[in-house]
Parts: sequence; C-alpha cells; structure tokens
Amino acid sequence: MIYVFLAIICFSMLTLSLKISGVRGANNNHVVLGNYVTAFVVSLIVSLSNGYFEVFSHLNELDVSVVFSEKSLAGTAFLVLATGLVSGFSFPINLLNIKDSISANGSAITSFFKQISTLGGLLVAIAFMGERPGMIQAAGIVLMAVAIFLMVSDFKQLEINNAVLLLIIFISGTIMETGNKLISKYAITGYNTVYLTVLFGVALVFILIHILRTEGGKITAFSGKDIFYGVLLGLSNLGNNFFKIKALEVLPASVVIPAVAVGALIITSLAGILFFKEKANRLYVLALVLAVVSIIMLNV
Repeated sequence: MIYVFLAIICFSMLTLSLKISGVRGANNNHVVLGNYVTAFVVSLIVSLSNGYFEVFSHLNELDVSVVFSEKSLAGTAFLVLATGLVSGFSFPINLLNIKDSISANGSAITSFFKQISTLGGLLVAIAFMGERPGMIQAAGIVLMAVAIFLMVSDFKQLEINNAVLLLIIFISGTIMETGNKLISKYAITGYNTVYLTVLFGVALVFILIHILRTEGGKITAFSGKDIFYGVLLGLSNLGNNFFKIKALEVLPASVVIPAVAVGALIITSLAGILFFKEKANRLYVLALVLAVVSIIMLNV
C-alpha cells in the first residue's frame, strides 16, 4: 500500500501546484511546459543511468501475437513505444481540454468528468484485462462515483454548453489510466521509467508546438515562479504515474485507481477548505465521508 499512498501524495501535489501557481500569478503555459520538461529530463536521466534503453535492441525479436500473453524484452519494448506514444498525446490533450471546458461548461461539471475519467481505465481493465473486483470493492467504486459527484457538482449552476470537450476529457483520461495498467500488467518490471520517458517526451513536443502556435512562434522569458511551479508540477506528475504503475504491479486496478483518485480528492478538498477558505456545505461534508468509506471498502 506504500505505493498507493505515495501516488495519492503526488496526485494531490499535482492538483495543488496547478491551483497555487494560478493564485500566485505564474504563467500557465510556462508552468505546463516546465512540468513536461522536468518529468522528461528526470525520467530520461534515470533510464539512461540504469541502462533501460537497451530494451529497444530486442525489437527485432518481436512477436506481436504473444505481447499480451507472455512478458518478454521485445514485447516490453513494443508496449513502451506504442503505449508511450498514445498516452503522450493524451496527457496534454486532457489538460488543454480541461482548460477549455472550464470556460465553456464551468468548473463543476469539468471537475466531475476529470475525476470520473479515472474510472474509465478501471472499466477497461475489467472488460479486457481480467480484473474482477469483489462485491464490496464494486460497491466501493459506486460509492466513490457518488462521492465525486456530490463533491464537485454545483447543482445550482450545472449547464453543459460543449459536451464534446467533456467527452474528450473522459476518453483521454481513460487512455492515461489504461496506459499505466498495460505497462504494469504486460511489461517486464523495471522498464516503467522508459515508458514515462517516451510519454513525457511526446507530451513535451506536443505542448511546445501548441505554445509556439498560440504565442506567435516564440516563448517569452520564464519568471522564477514559472520555473518553481513547473518543476514542482513535473516532479508530482512523474511521481504520480511512477508510483501508480508500481502499485498496479502488486495490487488490482479496482483498488489502486479509485483509491488514488478519491484519496487525492479528499486531500485537495481539505486543503481547499483549510488554506483557500473554500466553503463546505452539507453535501460537501457528506461527500467527504462517503469518499473515506469508499476507500475503506476498496481495501477490504
């Protein structure tokens, strides 16, 4: 469970870093770019120092028909490249569409789809990867969904103006969770940092092109705040995915994915109440209680 706990901490830091950087006036594009630069560089250094890139020398031995039935160096190399490329595009797409959806649909429904998309990866694991949660765990997952809905929804101002953005957030979030599960289940243990190097490398190129297009072909100077929050966000992003993959290697997705999502939501919600003076009505408090109960049920 230590990996689940560390993933929750990193996920919470990820969310809080974005919130605090906005409050402190950091440049959002610079923070996001710094995030991907940091995550890519750190994962690259770790992969190079441990010689993990040698796995790609086995690609010529690849037999695609056994990639999902037996672990091999060739199959691992294939999964690292294929899954890293797809997930690498999904990360910035998810982030950019969340930003657009907040403007179009509001933060409440956007936050709900952002959080509930984590369950999309779990549904894929149940449908295609042999995950079979017990009755108590299944009830905990349902309770988690209810808690998220109560926690992030503003029932007085719930209006969907652009459903496509919400669908993209859900699909890209599902792909992100599915990628971690694929690597943990079908790749040889130890090569997850190479996967993360590919993933964050692709995300870095994508977001760099996006920023250059939106800022007239050049990137303005970074402030100290931009660098600080970019590095903090990048380390949190990298840590969240690294520890989540490690947790998925030893625990079922029906425990890891909901526990990390709800655990981080509880921490960030409490931080919002204590440090950002966010209001908590009765539904919000009920949601927190249900979230705690759902985590207990998931770990029974």
